[in-house]
Amino acid sequence: MLEPFTALREAGFSALIEGDEAPRGCSAELLTQLDWLRLAELARAIVADAGCELGGSRVCADGSVLFAMFEEPKSTSPRRALVKLVPWNEWGASPATVEKFASEVHSTRNARGILIAPGGFTPAALHAAQEHHIETVVLARYMQILSH
Repeated sequence: MLEPFTALREAGFSALIEGDEAPRGCSAELLTQLDWLRLAELARAIVADAGCELGGSRVCADGSVLFAMFEEPKSTSPRRALVKLVPWNEWGASPATVEKFASEVHSTRNARGILIAPGGFTPAALHAAQEHHIETVVLARYMQILSH
C-alpha cells in the first residue's frame, strides 16, 4: 500500500508533520482537507510510485495544475500523458473544463489526457471525456490507488 505522506516526503515535495502528530494512513476525509497544491503533489507522487517518469508541473492562470508523465520511460516508445487537476475553485468538472483540457491534449503530440476532479464529473462532463478519450479520476479512485 502506498503511504501518501511518506511518498510525498521521499519525493521531496512538502515538509509534513513528523512524529506522533503525523497522520497515519489515508481517508477520503483527509484527502478533502488537503490544499490544492498538496492534491497535485499527491497525484505526482502516485505517478512516480507507479514507475512513470514525471515532467514539469505548471499552475495555470485558472488555478488548475498540469503536468506531464511518461509511462514505460525505459521502453523504446514511452507513452506520454498530460495530467491535469481541475481548477482549485471547481472541485468537480463541467463539460467546459473537459473541453478545455481536451484541446490542450490534442495540441500536444502523441499524448493522452488524464483529468482529475476530486468532486467528480457531471454526466455531460463524463460524456465529453468519453468523446475525447480523456481518462477521468475522482476522489474514490485516489482512495483505491492509495489503499493498494
